[in-house]
Amino acid sequence: MNGRFAIAIGAAMLFATAALASEVTDKCVADVTPLGSPDPEGQCACFAENITEEQAKEYLEITDWAAQASDEMKEVGVMCFPEIN
Repeated sequence: MNGRFAIAIGAAMLFATAALASEVTDKCVADVTPLGSPDPEGQCACFAENITEEQAKEYLEITDWAAQASDEMKEVGVMCFPEIN
């Protein structure tokens, strides 16, 4: 594989991952602000950074946290949002 090609692919993957993390953070802030999160931006950044890309895609489709979130996502939620869990 050409070195420039590998760099371009890596940059595209980082951009896609960053865009996905931004979407997760935006949804998360909208979800947790009404629940009284003291730091929605910071706590949602924690959440976005600690879930996998697959979990991030799943999270964006969740409409009922209790029923639809995986156990792994809920564990990250407890870690990042201890006061609302």
